[in-house]
Amino acid sequence: MTRRLRSRLLWPLALAAAAGCAEPDLSQPLTGVMIRERLAGRLLVVSELGRDYRLRLEPNGVAVSSGSVAEFGQWRATEGRGLCLKWHDQAEACAPVYQTGAAHYRAGQMQVSVLGQL
Repeated sequence: MTRRLRSRLLWPLALAAAAGCAEPDLSQPLTGVMIRERLAGRLLVVSELGRDYRLRLEPNGVAVSSGSVAEFGQWRATEGRGLCLKWHDQAEACAPVYQTGAAHYRAGQMQVSVLGQL
C-alpha cells in the first residue's frame, strides 16, 4: 500500500450515495456508541481513489487494513470527534461518521460498505 493511500486511510469511513440517488442527509452524525455497534467486528470495504481495501475495526481497538500488505493501527469512537484512526507513527485523525444507506457510511472523503459480521 502506498504512503499516500495509507494516509488516506487515516480518515474514517465514508459512503458515497449510489449513482443517481439523492444526496444523503449529513446533518446527524452517528454517536460513538452507534459507531461501535455498527462497525466494530465487521468486515468493511473502504473505497477511495478508485481503489478498494478491506478494513476490520476489532472490538479491542485494533484496526487492520488489508491490501497488498496488511497494516495495523488503532481506532476508537468518540462522542465529539466520531471515528478516530491512527496508523503507525502518524498522527491520529478523526471525522464524524454518517450513515448514508442500509450498510453504507461516510466520514471525511472515505466511503465504506459493511459486508458482514466477522
